[in-house]
Amino acid sequence: MVFLRTNEDNSNGHLIIAAADGTSERIFQTRTAPDFFDTEARPSWSPDGMTIICSAGTKPGDRSHMLPVAFQVSDGSSRPVLSEPWLQIWWTRWVKGGSAFVMTGRRDGTTDNNQLWLVTYPGGEVTRLTNDFNDYFGVSVSETTDSSGVELTSVILSRTSQLWKMNIKGPPGDVKQITHSGGDDGYGISFAQATNVYYGSTAAGNPDIWMMDPNGSDRRQLTTDPHLDSQPYATPDGRFVVFTSLRSGIESLWRMNPDGTGQTILAQDAVREPIAITRDGWVYHHSTRDGAAGMWRVRVEDGKLEKIKTGEFFPSAVSPDGKFLLAGFRSPRAKTYSLAVLAIDGDGSEVLKELKAIEGAEIPGWIRWSPDGGSVVYIAAKGGVDNLWSHPLDGTAPKQLTNFANDRIYSFDISPDGQHIVYSRGHLAGYVVQLTNQ
Repeated sequence: MVFLRTNEDNSNGHLIIAAADGTSERIFQTRTAPDFFDTEARPSWSPDGMTIICSAGTKPGDRSHMLPVAFQVSDGSSRPVLSEPWLQIWWTRWVKGGSAFVMTGRRDGTTDNNQLWLVTYPGGEVTRLTNDFNDYFGVSVSETTDSSGVELTSVILSRTSQLWKMNIKGPPGDVKQITHSGGDDGYGISFAQATNVYYGSTAAGNPDIWMMDPNGSDRRQLTTDPHLDSQPYATPDGRFVVFTSLRSGIESLWRMNPDGTGQTILAQDAVREPIAITRDGWVYHHSTRDGAAGMWRVRVEDGKLEKIKTGEFFPSAVSPDGKFLLAGFRSPRAKTYSLAVLAIDGDGSEVLKELKAIEGAEIPGWIRWSPDGGSVVYIAAKGGVDNLWSHPLDGTAPKQLTNFANDRIYSFDISPDGQHIVYSRGHLAGYVVQLTNQ
């Protein structure tokens, strides 16, 4: 059998061959940054046992791309099957006796959907098999004995979510639905002082940034680029909105004015979420742009970029007094993430306190500091159901803020006065689908 083993940030990965019972492992291929094997890739052995197809990527400069690569088992030589790189390729499965393979992926960042494609081998001619707004995850192949009939099985995922507003100080159940788009409003939320709420939504068919007032009225679309735009964060002074985009071919940080004008790139190669913005305009974020995981910051005013700390640090929130930074982090030997409180004085690299979040906490992920500075709020899943929890910094027991019995929470933010939480809540549905050429 053949399989992949990679570290979490994809800076080092191995294509491994082993006996069917898992013994006799040997490293067949290795890729190190800027080259990588994606953690979602799935290699496939050709019917004649001579060739292994696996997607492999590289990150030349500020862009990353992937190609299906054919590795010869006899001597380890390799060659890309396609001449033009793609943004994303994950699963590969052989069909037609080894004269072609099916893969899941997308050419560029104009949509956020993986589709199914047929690629001839060794010619590399590509035929699109699906053309819809679904995401296809994984593919298996069933063929007739003469390979004239092919049936593909895959899983499509469809996510639906709407925005809700909860009165923290009010009685239980004081909740109001404030969007009714029927699509997915789960691409990030941010209060801009007390006047506006920015959020990511597919209400117009593509993930874009929108704004509305805190009650859900006066909704306006701010970005219209065909690439994915998501995760808006308003700067504390209200001058800018920082968001992530795939316009440049890789997840990157952008900024715009509050009305959507002046859209400008700040930093290439930044993890989509989470980020944290300080009062003096530094945007802290996670990146592997230099080949190693680390925490970076970019100045929103002029794009000045600095690396702050090496390691698995994901900055998520700034304290109300502007003195401390909260980050999800994992030490090299740890299996789970914890929370770290860092001092922003200087460069924000000094860890002052570590907190162990409750079981099921989505860290790294959406985390917010309470307006009084005494606790942090995060999403935790129990039994497949998400709720919001408040975690005091003084060591007392965390407190559950919501009591939902179903669905997921994708993002949230707390109003500056501490009175309300706006959150995106919905569900992710998966469907097994079959496609046939007969």
